[in-house]
Amino acid sequence: MDRFLCCCVNTNSQTENVPMSDIMGPQSNFPEASIPISSASPQFRPAGRDPTTDDKETGTMNTARSTTSANSMSPEEKEREKGRLQRLVKEFAKEAVTGIAVNLVNPDTSRYSPHFFQMDRYLTVFSLKPKDGSTADSAVQDFNVKDLIKIYKGPEVLMSAPSLGTVAAMCVAMDTTRADRRLFFQFDEPLERDKFYTCLKILRMSVDINQPSPP
Repeated sequence: MDRFLCCCVNTNSQTENVPMSDIMGPQSNFPEASIPISSASPQFRPAGRDPTTDDKETGTMNTARSTTSANSMSPEEKEREKGRLQRLVKEFAKEAVTGIAVNLVNPDTSRYSPHFFQMDRYLTVFSLKPKDGSTADSAVQDFNVKDLIKIYKGPEVLMSAPSLGTVAAMCVAMDTTRADRRLFFQFDEPLERDKFYTCLKILRMSVDINQPSPP
């Protein structure tokens, strides 16, 4: 049976305007010792507006506050953007190790299954754990971040799973190295959706950056 997960992001994100090596920096910027050890039970962050990721005027994430192209960004703007993204990823890493509440979506039926998304301390493996084993579509699933070959959102999600209909607008999809392990997550809040998408994109790219060079 196919495995699926959904989440979404603002199309104006400036993530690609700043080199990934600048955002992530040396691997020591995210030492595993600085991330709290995950507990047996996830501790979800209280719902509400996040002042570090919410623009008061537009209601959008700070990582998507401008549509300026990379070529037109000044060095000062790139530095500010790098700082915002670094803070965003560090905050997300702490939340992910503890556990983030998500809805796993079946793309054929659009049925939601409450799960929590949890990462290891090295941010290289994540697990999907049913919040209620009696109603969840599947048992605990583990994934390597390096096995994610595509993370996408919006119209692409709808093209990949047309039966989701309007639900696709609030979803982000992930394709893995296994054709039967596509994942779709749904979020109620655009800010949480956008944050999840942006940070996973950055973490996925960081896996390639941190891989040792061949001898």
